[in-house]
Amino acid sequence: MKARIEESNITLASNPENCGVEGGSLVVNKSQGGEVLRIGAVAGWALVTYLWIEWGLWYLFLIYFGIHLGEAFSIGLKKGKEAGYSSLDSFLYTFIFGFTWWHYLE
Repeated sequence: MKARIEESNITLASNPENCGVEGGSLVVNKSQGGEVLRIGAVAGWALVTYLWIEWGLWYLFLIYFGIHLGEAFSIGLKKGKEAGYSSLDSFLYTFIFGFTWWHYLE
């Protein structure tokens, strides 16, 4: 599968020759793609919480927690401030949504 980014749209096609051709591609707005990924990040929190509670896999929760915490301090605060968000908002959004929040900031 090949992807090509044009302006604010992402074009995906199983056949690279069909990129942008009606019937052979799927065009997703960049902000819509970010929203879908944010839902996935929240689903990830729900999944690791469930696995901890039901199966005792606390270390998966700890890994997910650690990745998002590290990302919030190393990248999220800087990207959020550059985009005009407060430090608290930047931290919380990155901690909850991970890269799916700051990656789509303009």
